[in-house]
Amino acid sequence: MITLCQRERQNIYSHTHAVDILPTILQIARKSTPSWDEGRLLPGLGGVGDNNRSIFVVEAKSNPVFSPLKKATITIQKDDYKLIYYTGYGLENSFELYNIRDDMEELNNLYPQSPTIAKTLRDELLDSLSDADQPYK
Repeated sequence: MITLCQRERQNIYSHTHAVDILPTILQIARKSTPSWDEGRLLPGLGGVGDNNRSIFVVEAKSNPVFSPLKKATITIQKDDYKLIYYTGYGLENSFELYNIRDDMEELNNLYPQSPTIAKTLRDELLDSLSDADQPYK
């Protein structure tokens, strides 16, 4: 049995995702990670922080199963920014952009004022969405 012991406080401010838990636990247990796993080791437990990593979150409870995402809220978080995309709720192609470091409560939508950042994140989100929808088209 492997025991982890934290000897001092360590604050980590890196983007992580739930998929990072499996490879981290397997690394601690000295087991191999399956080839299909897309997670990374958590910072502080063998991994390296990467805030330039794109983290996606999809909420599509009302979208038909096994079909392209047509009714969903899709978010990409990268660096200090979070872009939210709404589709299928009467808000077609509606976006919001927030600087989550300066505006943690997401009160100031920067989408109209930050076209360069918005376009970069929007293009990455829509490209990833198109790739995810391919098997269902």
